[in-house]
Formats: sequence, C-alpha cells, structure tokens
Amino acid sequence: MTLVELLVVTAVGTADPDSSPGSGDEVSRKIIVKATLGSFARYAYFSNNESSNIWFITTDALLGYVHTNTSLNIAGKPDFWGKVTQVGPKFTYYNNGSSISSTSDRNGTKDVPHFRDGYQLSAPTVYYPTDTTEFQTAAAGPYGLTINTSSDITLSVAANNQGIITYTQDEQQQVWHEPETKTLSWTGWNPEHTIYHSYYKRETYTVPGYYSTETVKVTHSADVFDSEVCPTGKAVVYVNGNAAVSGTLAGQLTILTQGDLIVDGDITYRVDPVDYDQDGLLSDPNGNGINDPGYDRDGDGLYTLPGERPDDTDDDGDGVPDRAGYDQPESTDTLGLVAKGDVVVADDNGPPIDRKICATIMALGAPGSTGSTTGSFRVENYTNHLEGTLTIVGGLIQKTRGAVGTFSGSIGGQTTKTAGFSKNYIFDRRVLYFPPPYFPPTNMFDLIYWQEVAP
Repeated sequence: MTLVELLVVTAVGTADPDSSPGSGDEVSRKIIVKATLGSFARYAYFSNNESSNIWFITTDALLGYVHTNTSLNIAGKPDFWGKVTQVGPKFTYYNNGSSISSTSDRNGTKDVPHFRDGYQLSAPTVYYPTDTTEFQTAAAGPYGLTINTSSDITLSVAANNQGIITYTQDEQQQVWHEPETKTLSWTGWNPEHTIYHSYYKRETYTVPGYYSTETVKVTHSADVFDSEVCPTGKAVVYVNGNAAVSGTLAGQLTILTQGDLIVDGDITYRVDPVDYDQDGLLSDPNGNGINDPGYDRDGDGLYTLPGERPDDTDDDGDGVPDRAGYDQPESTDTLGLVAKGDVVVADDNGPPIDRKICATIMALGAPGSTGSTTGSFRVENYTNHLEGTLTIVGGLIQKTRGAVGTFSGSIGGQTTKTAGFSKNYIFDRRVLYFPPPYFPPTNMFDLIYWQEVAP
C-alpha cells in the first residue's frame, strides 16, 4: 500500500550563449524534482475561521507552521516557533479588553507575540475540504475498517510490539432470557349475606425462557497497519457515528467519524517523536536533535515554555550523556483524528490534569455530519474549572476555532488562565512527508528534493 503519492517532474533546459545554433557551445542541464501533494498535516495549527472571542495568550506555545484563512487574535505574549501566515491584513490585539487591529507585530507593551520564524499578512487563502468520499472508500477496502455505529475505541500495543485497535459496535443478536418465577398477589371482596368480607390471594407461576433479537454493544479488535511490523493491518477506520478514542498507538492509522470525535484520555505513541528521553518533557522544541536552553517568555526569570524545562543530554535514558545528540529509535507511529463534526476533549470531572494527544487532528464541520457542523476542536466544559497543559504532538486543523480555556488581564503583556487548559502545540515534522494514511490533502505540493543529473 502506498501511503504517500509522489509527483516526479523532469525538466531539461538548454542555453546557447552566442545564439548561434550548432556552434557547439550550447549548455544543457537536466533536473529531477520529486514532490508530494501536501496534506493538512503540514500545519501545527490551521483554522478556516478564527472565532472573534477566542485568543492566543501568554501561556500558549505553538511549535510549527500556523495559518488562518481569517485573522489571529492575540493577547499578551503567545509564542509562535514556526512561521505564521494569515489571510487577513491585520492582527487583532486584545489591548486590555478594548481590542484593536494592527499590521504591527506587537501592540506596545500590552500584547507582544513572539514570532520566532516571522509572519505574513494578506497571505493566499488555503482551500478547506469537506468531502470525505475517498477516505470512506478506502475504509471499505482491504486496509480499511468500517464501524457501523457510534463506538468506544482503545489503542494499545501487544507484547510483540504490534498495534491493536479495540472497538465497540452495536449489533443485532439473539439474546437468551432465563426462565423467571413470579408471584402475583391481590386483595378481593366476597359477599356473605349482605356483608362483604375481604380476602387475600397469592399465586406463583413461572415464565418460560425465550430468545429475542436485541441491539447489544459488542467488542471487536483488529491489527493496526505498520509498514515494519504488520503491513496487512488496518490503516483507515470510518465510524458511522461518534467515537471516543484513547490509548497508545503503534503503527500508522487515521480515524474518521461521521459525527463528533471525543478524546476521553491521553493518546500517545509507542515511541514518542518529541520526548526523546521519555521524561515527560519536551526535549527538542526546534527539531535540531539537541536539548535547547529555556526561554523566559514573560520576563519573570522563570522558564515558561509549557511542558519543558532544561534537562540533561542523556536523551536515550541509558545513564550516559549523548555527545552526538540522541540515539533513541526514530518513531514511525502516526495518527490522524478526523471528525466530520467536532473534536472534543472530554471533561473528566476531576481535579486539574494535563492532557496529551499525539495525533494530527482535523475537525471538518462537513455537510452531512451527524454531530456538530461547526467543525471545532474544543474542550468540554472549559469554563467550569482550572486544568493544566494541553499538549498536542502533531497538528490541529479546524473549520471554526473552538475554545480550550479562559483568561483574564493583559497588562504589560501578561495574561492569566482562569479556567480550562493552557496550549502547548508541538508540530511533528515527520508528517510533512509521511502524513497519517489518507489524511485530507491541500491543493499545494510539498517539495521532497531536487537533483541535477546528466542530460
């Protein structure tokens, strides 16, 4: 199965310095270019429409390419590690609650975003897809799985390092009902002469056992496609309803829901592509293979990149410092979570927690969705209580930006989270060339490499 389709273009150019055909001084060059149709997995963050009342704030860090087909709303000192592009001609700044629009990269000392890789205003619009026909066709094929009803999906890793997907599905089955003994009691009246007397009666009887056809929830499992471990496993899953997903993925998989997709626990990879030393901290935010020094975003003297602090250089955890970078095995696990409705981080109704999602996420808000048609990534009950940091290792694409938390203040560039999660969105660079299977494409090509060869 081919997960990445390549476009190969060969071009030959000839130049004649003295413009005299046949003079023998013609110079020819031949170049071969390989490119792939880009997928939306190229974005650390993408929105087709930014909601007017949702902001990037001081505690937010986005490590990768950011684009919106409208304009970004900025409050305080959010940190953008990758290039930022937007179709709108101006940023919107919170300005202590009296928002203003500006072409400047900052609003005085009130709102001061950090654009580490630059930004572009009035950028071209990126076409946003809603058609999932190709994906649903693939789910009906040999590498696909179609779940006919809403489902609970758990990802896990077997002892042989094989990825397993366990899912529930409503099915019609013959259900046996055991014989049941029942007792019937009642009170009556009996006439005797002209006086009525009450009496009490009790009768015991048995209802025979019987079969009936009923809808029951049945659990199934299947192997996950893995180009190295299980090339015959399932690479695409279509759920005709809602799905609640959690667990650890081994392999390459994309899940599409006809309705909403609910994240009801951490979703991790067998091998974490970012946390090289597996200490729960982001070890390499700029992807250069070494641990980076801290960045004090808000100027309070403390390291403030969510999910990280300076750590050692023992990236493989063997107790010996790694002089030449890290030697942990490279991750081959990639997950796509695509909803025709919304993608929702479920409220666990407990104390503040961190939540980690290793996946490239896309909320389409597509026509025909049996869930929401807004197409947002959002946190359930985000205004009710304070949570920790929401870390996404991959990317986040949504039709309309959803809320994950609330904040207050923007004095001197400071904003304080009051409820919900802080954002730590880490772009997974691997998916530029190896996106999750059948992840929705853009209308742009990504260059893989070019080479000059003999004409």
